[in-house]
Amino acid sequence: MKHRYALSTLALLLALAGCAKNEPPGKTTESIVATINGKPISTELFEAYATAAARRPLKELNPEQRGQLLDSLIAMTLAAEAAEKNGTATAKKSEIEAQQSLTRMNLLSESVVKKHLDDHPITAAEIRRRRDRDAGLVDHLCAGL
Repeated sequence: MKHRYALSTLALLLALAGCAKNEPPGKTTESIVATINGKPISTELFEAYATAAARRPLKELNPEQRGQLLDSLIAMTLAAEAAEKNGTATAKKSEIEAQQSLTRMNLLSESVVKKHLDDHPITAAEIRRRRDRDAGLVDHLCAGL
């Protein structure tokens, strides 16, 4: 199931990247990792893809791993372009839109949980306190059986 969300996330990122026709003013060639059929792949998109695919930040990957991920992203981009050209994307438009919607909701819910945890970190002492409390509750419930 997690792989499905990762793939959906990647598909959404590619779709969103495809919506941008030109790089915004001020973008430098350093912020573009590749250009496919005249369309740039931004560093931001590549970093998001690498994090989703490798499950760790791009900066933690060695050059060989980065190259493999870039090759994979390029192949995925070419496949997406082929799907758009041959009509596959149009035929599955409602399915694609549903997956994009779910992926968007998933990303937004993850970001709100992450923000909450960043703003309200749980300490080891709190974890022990809750564990002890819950263990006492289980003991109480089992004693009644």
